[in-house]
Amino acid sequence: MFDVDTVDFEPEHLTLREVQCLKQLAVGERPQRIAAILGIAPITVEFHIRNARRKLGAKTREHAIAIVVSRGLLSKAVPDEDGGSPTLPLKAVASI
Repeated sequence: MFDVDTVDFEPEHLTLREVQCLKQLAVGERPQRIAAILGIAPITVEFHIRNARRKLGAKTREHAIAIVVSRGLLSKAVPDEDGGSPTLPLKAVASI
């Protein structure tokens, strides 16, 4: 059995783009749509998701989301790609 508390990583090791991609995945967006939202290519979204999974030690996208949600890493506001206002925290979205 996998224990989330045994995953050894520091949240600051995830890049802003990795967190943005995971956050969008967590609210149900697909890579094509994430790419459009962030203004990057779909293959770049896949790249960021793969890197985040590797850093988190996650076997799947869902596993990566479970790790970051359980650690509260997506509950903090993440700035938009243009440096504008932070997006709605995931915990607030998930509780709607």
